[in-house]
Amino acid sequence: MTQDALRQLGSRLQSAGQRSRWYNDPVAFAEDCIVWPQGEALAPYQGDALTDLAASHRLAIRAPHSAGKSVVASRAVLWFVCTREAKGDDWKALTTAGSRHQLQRYLWPEIR
Repeated sequence: MTQDALRQLGSRLQSAGQRSRWYNDPVAFAEDCIVWPQGEALAPYQGDALTDLAASHRLAIRAPHSAGKSVVASRAVLWFVCTREAKGDDWKALTTAGSRHQLQRYLWPEIR
């Protein structure tokens, strides 16, 4: 995320009503707070996955290459980190993958 995008997100998270809404709703967070490229948004299965994550606190997605799994994971990390930090919670967000290369090449760039 760019510094400007982070500042915009920070100002959106200052609203207590929105902050409490987004705390348990990663789909609303992704739709309202993520600056998406023109014509892009969460796919329906990605929204379903984020909803399942919020409900069960764990998630596994089995899908082929280029299905958007890294997008789901990165939006989940951003949702968790931003909403917990805005509330003042003590948090940690661990990321894992089959190899360091997968983290460095696919997941972490999506988070940035």
